[in-house]
Amino acid sequence: MPMKNLTSAVLAAFILFGGVTLASARDDDNDDAKARAALQNAKVTLSQAIAVAEEKVPGGKAIGAGFDIVNGAGSYVVEIDKDGIQTVFVDPETGNVLKVMTGEWGADDDDDSDED
Repeated sequence: MPMKNLTSAVLAAFILFGGVTLASARDDDNDDAKARAALQNAKVTLSQAIAVAEEKVPGGKAIGAGFDIVNGAGSYVVEIDKDGIQTVFVDPETGNVLKVMTGEWGADDDDDSDED
């Protein structure tokens, strides 16, 4: 009888963690769809966002740039090398700097939802 309980527990854990994995994959798909839609509607190009970010961090040089979903909205994410890494978030609609943070974006953890 204990083997039956163990099997049930293992099966329940597999279903639970498998469900989490599937939900996470769906969230990634939703973020990808949001990013594509936001990028299609962007009025600012990646090159323009890089220029804005480099102006925001005088003397810095862009070493990486991309487009991602931050707090549920599309944003250009530009990493600038100046006294360490500065990450600059640029609004794709207006070209305004949304936030500048020290360090690489997402380096602390995989949860981007708490970024301001």
